[in-house]
Amino acid sequence: MTKKESGYKVIVSESLVDYIGQRTDYANIGKKYGFTARWNLKDVPFLVQDGLSEEQAESLKLELRNIGMTAQIMESEEKVQIKKKNGFLSVFKKRK
Repeated sequence: MTKKESGYKVIVSESLVDYIGQRTDYANIGKKYGFTARWNLKDVPFLVQDGLSEEQAESLKLELRNIGMTAQIMESEEKVQIKKKNGFLSVFKKRK
């Protein structure tokens, strides 16, 4: 992967584990990397940090994994596509 001028962004795509103190751990990672902690860590996907070097992005991804979050690294120019999941009750909705 070639290094781009604008860098990389890290996006949390899923929170696998929920434990007491997870938000504190996330806030401590935020202090280390210079981003503001979110209140709702379950509202995924969300952008964690943009404009990182490849090494910083890899390190941040690993730290997020250590607190139970799945993260993706993307080039800063890439668009994030969100796929909506159909809920259980969507089966009973009227079809047009």
